[in-house]
Amino acid sequence: MSAQDLFTVSLKKINEVGFVEEVHSNLIRISGLPRVHALEVVVFENGSRGYVYSIDELLIDVVLMTDNSVSIGERVARTGESIMVHMSPDLLGKHVNALGEPVGVNSSILNSPIKYPVFRPAPPMASRTPIRREFETGIAVVDMTVPLGHGQRELLLGDRKTGKTQFLLQILRNQVQQNTVCIYCAIGKRETEIHEIIELFKDPAYKGAVTVVASSGHEGVGRIFLTPFTAMSIAEYFRDLGRDVFLILDDLSSHAQFYRELALLAKRFPGRSSYPGDIFHVHAELLERAGSFHLSNNKEGTITCLPVAQSVLGDITGYITTNLMSMTDGHLYLDTEIFDEGRRPALNPFLSVTRVGHQTQTPLLRDLSREITSFLTSYRRAQEFSHFGSEVSAEVKETIARGKLVDSFFDQNALVVFPANFAAFILAHIWAGTVKSETPETFKKKVSEALAKFANDAQYRANVESLATLKDFKSLIGKVQSISL
Repeated sequence: MSAQDLFTVSLKKINEVGFVEEVHSNLIRISGLPRVHALEVVVFENGSRGYVYSIDELLIDVVLMTDNSVSIGERVARTGESIMVHMSPDLLGKHVNALGEPVGVNSSILNSPIKYPVFRPAPPMASRTPIRREFETGIAVVDMTVPLGHGQRELLLGDRKTGKTQFLLQILRNQVQQNTVCIYCAIGKRETEIHEIIELFKDPAYKGAVTVVASSGHEGVGRIFLTPFTAMSIAEYFRDLGRDVFLILDDLSSHAQFYRELALLAKRFPGRSSYPGDIFHVHAELLERAGSFHLSNNKEGTITCLPVAQSVLGDITGYITTNLMSMTDGHLYLDTEIFDEGRRPALNPFLSVTRVGHQTQTPLLRDLSREITSFLTSYRRAQEFSHFGSEVSAEVKETIARGKLVDSFFDQNALVVFPANFAAFILAHIWAGTVKSETPETFKKKVSEALAKFANDAQYRANVESLATLKDFKSLIGKVQSISL
């Protein structure tokens, strides 16, 4: 059905007509349509579509979803429907726009009878399950110090150019290998950035298992606002199929800025930093849809969500960032100073938090995590003390030498992922003293050789993974010496 035909059919179906009174960029003010409801899709006489943003006594604010221009005096008809997205397993490996329409390819997705609303309430508490299974990122410093669980919502914080996108792609690459459905949502990005991401996911390593939902900064603010909600609806579709879903929202700081533009056009009263008063509700409504859920077929489906927020000059107390902190299950902070030192990823484990990740770990990994976190604190203090140039004890020297090996292990190439059991194996060797005499450079080379052996030698892999059955870190140190690097 053409857009003009949709207007005619909608007009006959509901028999209500409105008229365009004002045009403010992507925000249109119309009169008429007495029974219209919020978020309902309306269609203009020239075929443009929009959704109802707010309803006043005299005028209705409508946000455009299409690129067509609208003229004052044009007629408007109700459709009686909310914004819906066609769903199909064929969405995997596709690039879709903010309305869930495939970009650049002919697809049968738009013929699918399955539709999900873009805006829907978060599932009730009764439908949720505890977060029990560990979500392996493949990044050693995360898995060992601030672990995540399937169904967790974890905020990623950092200044511009601190490696946030590379960090997310590293996690995504590891999750593809574990048969997780991955959705990358790019919100208001530059078209060149979107193109680079799409080209990257054509790599066979991603197995066509990544759906990209993207809107560029050149699109209308109404479509950019819809983008993360469309991505969440697609995630819910695959969750309802019983799959584990990993959703990246890159980024919600930009999303808040575009929403602020929309709210100011609609003459909503500005609050702190000129953001509208309901910005917290908008993001909470979105993120509460992620989690771990009971499904009707006695299965469990999860949506693990990593929203991204941008800090400025290392300040993590901004309005949007603190809002997002309060509605997520922790945050990962990429530090500019660590990034400038050349360490990748530039994660600051002291300013990062995971509220539910530790409950997903085995007793051994929990014990190891406590040991590593405690040691890193002692190591930083020892480094600060040694900077004074005074004589240090043998114990402090040993702490610094061990810390350098830990730092070199946590300094991880973006194309390399470390399984959690392998990471525990390497750290146990550091504590057992079997690599005490190694320089960080030769140690990194040994780790690379051991990882290749872990991937290609089934017996070696079985020996390493057998260590995961141990109960605590002390027994791991005693046992690990029987398996050489």
